[in-house]
Amino acid sequence: MTFRTLTLIGSITLSLVAGGCGKSESSASIGYGLLEVAPANVKANFEGTVTLTGVGMNGLSRVYVDGIPVEDVLPVTTEFVDSRTILLHFDYVGLGYEHPVGSFDFAVTDGFQVGTTVSFGVRPFLLTMEHVRTFPGDFSLTGGKFWTWLRPHDHLGNPIFPGHSITGMPGMLATNFTSEDVQLVESTGATPFVATTRTITDLVYDPINDTQPLSVALTIDQSGSMLDSDPNDERVNQSQAFISSLHTESEAAIYQFHGLAGGVSLVVDWSSDKVALNAGLDSLRTGEGGQTPLYDAMIATVNAAASRTTMNLRAAIVLTDGLDNTSTATPADVIDLARNLDIPVFAIGLGNPATPGTIDHATLSDIAAQTGGVFYFAEDAQALDAVFASLTEVLRSSYRVEVTFQIDPPLTTPGTYQVYGKVRADVDGEDAIVQVPGFRASVAQ
Repeated sequence: MTFRTLTLIGSITLSLVAGGCGKSESSASIGYGLLEVAPANVKANFEGTVTLTGVGMNGLSRVYVDGIPVEDVLPVTTEFVDSRTILLHFDYVGLGYEHPVGSFDFAVTDGFQVGTTVSFGVRPFLLTMEHVRTFPGDFSLTGGKFWTWLRPHDHLGNPIFPGHSITGMPGMLATNFTSEDVQLVESTGATPFVATTRTITDLVYDPINDTQPLSVALTIDQSGSMLDSDPNDERVNQSQAFISSLHTESEAAIYQFHGLAGGVSLVVDWSSDKVALNAGLDSLRTGEGGQTPLYDAMIATVNAAASRTTMNLRAAIVLTDGLDNTSTATPADVIDLARNLDIPVFAIGLGNPATPGTIDHATLSDIAAQTGGVFYFAEDAQALDAVFASLTEVLRSSYRVEVTFQIDPPLTTPGTYQVYGKVRADVDGEDAIVQVPGFRASVAQ
């Protein structure tokens, strides 16, 4: 037999026959058993008929999988046709009732003899697609582009990455993705302008924290209000858990901020030594006090991340529990700098139940959205574990899809627009659509 081996999501190995049909030995060399199964592999939501071809079979012949009747393993009914053909009729009643995924060796027996086997596989299929983050590109009156990070999942909940196939082919390609319904809406809420052409112009798989490490600048608010909002230093505990979760070759730098304008100081310089990084974070369990130069801290964090010239993915993470009250920098300064340096800003807002409303959700969300980052809000310090877990997940591997669009006739008015769109992934007959969250774009003349 000539097989090729294909490893699927979930470390499942299917033995597939080159040429597409599961085959056993030639009919000339056997007197009883199976020769071929067609198709040799199906999806877990397959409904239809699989044909087993063999020799010497009779009305007593039954199909078994590892000594178990096939009907007890797969959702099938069997039909004996003649000495050369048995049909397996697969039934599928809907989501939640998928066939078991894996490799199965079919054999026939009539109670007196056991025949040769053929290999058959059941593979996962595309079910959902997750939006990770989006980075706005440059926009003009005639169109623009944006990048969105997406993570497709199979029906087992596993991410679909290159080398993990659900189609019999390695990975996903640009042809598996299309953009839809790209629209620009003026801030006045007028009728949207709809893109006349949309193209996926580039697709890159970012294997972050797997084969491509991170360079993370992490800056922690040490203003006086932290004594009330985080008395048990959960910001330190969860930052340490985050650092410990990074790839061994990832690196981080730790900063703190409080006091007057420019009150940002280095705690631990760039290092991949997790012991040293976590020791530096331990030093933040004391010393809280002063005001909140938040935007100055963001500027310093972006510059720190941009200073790394390695091939690592660079990111700026800033945690705060309050409103900026001493910075000389503005949110616009942060956005402009981060976009110019291509550094995503991930902002974490820590709420204080005793003084609600001290987090500027709108501004922090805008800074993150305009720089390709994400804004997280923890209602209290105990919620920081979920926030950092989500942040860790967002920084994992994903597909980066570049969407380019044109508007014809062109826009007539430059200014600020909200941009909306969808991206569809289509694999092997299944598709999943994700709505790209609306983001603000400045449209130039």
